Amino acid sequence: MALTEGIRGNDNEDRRKMDRLSWAGAAFILSVLAYSRRRYHYPEGRKGSGRIPAKGWKDAWICLALCKVMTFIDWHTLKIIGESRGQDLSRIVTQYIYYIFEVGLVLLIILYGQKAAEVMLGRESGIPFGGILLALTWGMFHFISRGVGIEWWNGISCMIFSILSGLIYLKLKRRPMCSYLMIAVGYLL
Repeated sequence: MALTEGIRGNDNEDRRKMDRLSWAGAAFILSVLAYSRRRYHYPEGRKGSGRIPAKGWKDAWICLALCKVMTFIDWHTLKIIGESRGQDLSRIVTQYIYYIFEVGLVLLIILYGQKAAEVMLGRESGIPFGGILLALTWGMFHFISRGVGIEWWNGISCMIFSILSGLIYLKLKRRPMCSYLMIAVGYLL
């Protein structure tokens, strides 16, 4: 169940609650990044890492296409169209503001999960450990997130999306902003 589905009351109250929650989410994400960058120099800037090779872009676009195939299986259309049916504009906007921050948290799990695994290994790895960690946390939760018992497809598709997102991060040379944008397109549309 998405966060906004559990909020009841008038629209103004809903918007105020979501505004406060959204700002709190943004502050949390930015605080974690600032602290980590200052204390551990991570995520480090990727300016010196050169361009993302064409094969990396191609692989990332293939992962994105697979994410969209799963969306079509689940919604039979683009997610934004499927979710907006029968909803008023304020509800849709509120939901997508939440999703924007959720993708930020998804990326943080990928980023720090990948880094933790590589610190334990003592080297960089091409295995999407961050995506695997995301699948075992955020992805697994989606088996029960809709509140109607076990939702097999929802859980499995979120776990696959998690691993594909981890691959996108690796294929885009661990660049957080490029990865965020591509994962957001995969998740939001």
